Amino acid sequence: MWEQITSRPRNQINNIIEDIRGKSRFSALIVSFIGFFTLTIFDAYATLHLDNIGTQVLVISAILAMRNIYQIFLRVPLGELSQIIGRKPLIIAGTASYAIALGIMSIAFHWSLVLLAITFMAIGMSAYWPALFSYIGDLEVENYGRLNGRIFQGGDIGRMFASLFAAYLLNTLKVDLALLFGSSAVIAGYGVVLLLFILPEPLSEEYRLQVESISQALYDSFKNMMSSLVELSRKYSLRRVYIYQIVVSFVAFMNTTFFPMLIVLEKGYTKGDVALLVLISTIFVFPFKSFLGSLSDHFGWRAPTLGSLGVSSGLLFWLIHTDDFFEIAIISSIFSAAMFTCFLAGNAGVMKEAEIEKRGIAVGGLGVYVSVGRVLSSIVLAPVWEFWGLEAVFYLSSISLVIIVIYLFLFK
Repeated sequence: MWEQITSRPRNQINNIIEDIRGKSRFSALIVSFIGFFTLTIFDAYATLHLDNIGTQVLVISAILAMRNIYQIFLRVPLGELSQIIGRKPLIIAGTASYAIALGIMSIAFHWSLVLLAITFMAIGMSAYWPALFSYIGDLEVENYGRLNGRIFQGGDIGRMFASLFAAYLLNTLKVDLALLFGSSAVIAGYGVVLLLFILPEPLSEEYRLQVESISQALYDSFKNMMSSLVELSRKYSLRRVYIYQIVVSFVAFMNTTFFPMLIVLEKGYTKGDVALLVLISTIFVFPFKSFLGSLSDHFGWRAPTLGSLGVSSGLLFWLIHTDDFFEIAIISSIFSAAMFTCFLAGNAGVMKEAEIEKRGIAVGGLGVYVSVGRVLSSIVLAPVWEFWGLEAVFYLSSISLVIIVIYLFLFK
């Protein structure tokens, strides 16, 4: 009996070691750490910073939408570029863009500077995400979901660090958001330098897209982006993954955008409390990341996605009706787990359906559909916030999600 009890932790440790064994896999953990650190700071406080400098609601919505509109046009070309020159250059360029965006936020006294930061953030995400997902796919296909979940645990550590860092600066040292953004930019800059030395290139020459001119290929990719996206979407199995991800990204971006505002402006908590909620939810999900990622390995991508979306609808409804910090923390934690499951299921679906030679482009296409969902989230929900308030945003999202989940379940 005692041997069985003690063997479980040993088995878990052995699984972790096996999953991250080798320089390529361990380096992916570092990439995930740095990326999630920067995005956590930016996502948690960009909207609040815009509100602090007196930006109107519809302008805030337009700026946030631009972050995703950019990506609609950038994801496929940069995803294809990662198939030409490799994953490492795109991952490093994306991380550097994150650092620049945070640096601009530290001096942003007007919404136009925030828009510039959003531009760099969009460029960074368009380079970073397709390259990272393809990087993981280059290392593992059969157990992609499990490895993806393990790599994202490195991102969880980055998110925890960002949350503790933000909470300490905002609640203990009582600094303003400008200093938080600036100091985070410095940390991200050191991360870029580290990746230059430790990150290997996993894509072999055998599977690279051969072109006569990289600049011409990139230009052609921009020019032919829509036709490339249409070609990808013609494959029914890929198209279904893409459509589901529109719904997932709509809900996830709604929460990213409006959750901090609801907590601070409606529930009466502090900006530092937002960071604590992010920390709690990250700690909660952290041990289950590999398991949640493996759900798509065992059940396919569709069932975990629909189940998670259904749970998310109920959580949004519950959030409106409670002001208790403990309950909000529970809601935030389960919601994070649900969204993580959805995104990894979508990534796994693309990896399994796309040929290896088109993997970078297919992931870029997924990013386009994700960006479409986020743009729709901004366009649809910002007027709701303007005219009916923040709670109406969560009511509408919850009810709409129930209807959509039922529709997707009935019509396969």
